[in-house]
Amino acid sequence: MKLSKEEREIIREAEEETEHEELFSHDRHKKYLFHALAIFILIIAVAYFTLSMPTFSNFLGIIESQNTMDNVFHEGIYTIVISQNIVNYLQDSYDKQADHESIYCLKGNVNGSFYNITSLYQPEVYSKTYTNVRFESCSDDTLIILHTHPIRECLPSKTDLNTLRNFQEKNPNTIMAVMCDENRINFIP
Repeated sequence: MKLSKEEREIIREAEEETEHEELFSHDRHKKYLFHALAIFILIIAVAYFTLSMPTFSNFLGIIESQNTMDNVFHEGIYTIVISQNIVNYLQDSYDKQADHESIYCLKGNVNGSFYNITSLYQPEVYSKTYTNVRFESCSDDTLIILHTHPIRECLPSKTDLNTLRNFQEKNPNTIMAVMCDENRINFIP
């Protein structure tokens, strides 16, 4: 049976239309798959950068810490005034000693929740690394035990908190400070 020219044209158009629909359908699936994959990768990337422990703890530390542009700090009920000369010294020292932690014992007067820091000294250091410092205990009249941390790592470690709690048995007025940038200090009562 021979098809007429008109019938052959109808069949050809139908075949082309079917091929076009299959091709279009395949492209649409590719497009949806590509978008789903892109969204998945974006979610993974955002989760990695915002929820990874170092980044998240850095974020929390920056929120808890204070800028040293002034020499007056407020931590909860405490007001801490540090002599501008001491603030300048600490800022200069932070940059010079960025390859290891440093420790300082800050002294002065305390009246209730008001601290006036007028002097500092460095205790004997037994060992120091980028993330740790072992030192002779500060004198009992020390009001602030200040040590440095790597840049933007402003939260105290468990060891830091244990050191503070042990020292507070000798002097309950002592607080800890973590300097985590040239212009940033976190005070821990």
